[in-house]
Amino acid sequence: MLLEVTRPTLKAGSADETDGNVAQTTVVYGVPLTGTKAPNVRGWGQLDAPTDATAVFPTDARPSSQDGSALNSADYRRAMVSYLNASGREVNTLDPAKSVTTTEYDAWTAHGSWKPWARSTAWCSRRT
Repeated sequence: MLLEVTRPTLKAGSADETDGNVAQTTVVYGVPLTGTKAPNVRGWGQLDAPTDATAVFPTDARPSSQDGSALNSADYRRAMVSYLNASGREVNTLDPAKSVTTTEYDAWTAHGSWKPWARSTAWCSRRT
């Protein structure tokens, strides 16, 4: 299971000279879907609801744990969270700006239908 990715950082203005520091991106599995520890989305207004979520944290926002159930909703404020349905398809994405995108799949096609708008978390929290 991938938990983190590290790489040397570059000196400012350089394309290939490292500065001795390391950038680390962290992956957190088991992100809560609902409840007080869930990152901002409190309800799902769609038929193809997510069953799993994974968060990717940028290098400047390391989480205190790599276990999603150990973090609070505020811990996800800088993360990109991907939500998957029971078939393993991405049905929602929550970005650091708190915009939620939704993709719904039908039973006959293997492609998704992108909604032409980004649903805000306020919209999702009103729907149950």
